[in-house]
Amino acid sequence: MKLAIITDSSAVISPEFIQTENLFVLDIPVTIDGQEYIEGKNLSPEDFYEKMASSSELPKTSQPSLAKLDEILMTLRAQGY
Repeated sequence: MKLAIITDSSAVISPEFIQTENLFVLDIPVTIDGQEYIEGKNLSPEDFYEKMASSSELPKTSQPSLAKLDEILMTLRAQGY
C-alpha cells in the first residue's frame, strides 16, 4: 500500500521535504493589501510577517482550489495510492 501526504502551502515545510515523492502541496492564496501571494512560492515566512506588520489590515486567506485538489486526487489514484 502506498501512502501520500497532502498538505497546504500555509504549512512551512523546508525545501528538501517539499521534494519528497509522496508529498503534495495545495496552494492557499494569502491576500495582503490587495495583493495575492502563495506562501513558499512568492511569499517567504519572513516576507509574510514583514508585510503583515506594515499592513493596515490583517492578511486574508482563501480555500485551496477544488480543481487542484481534484487533480491531485486523480493523479494519486492513477499512481496507485
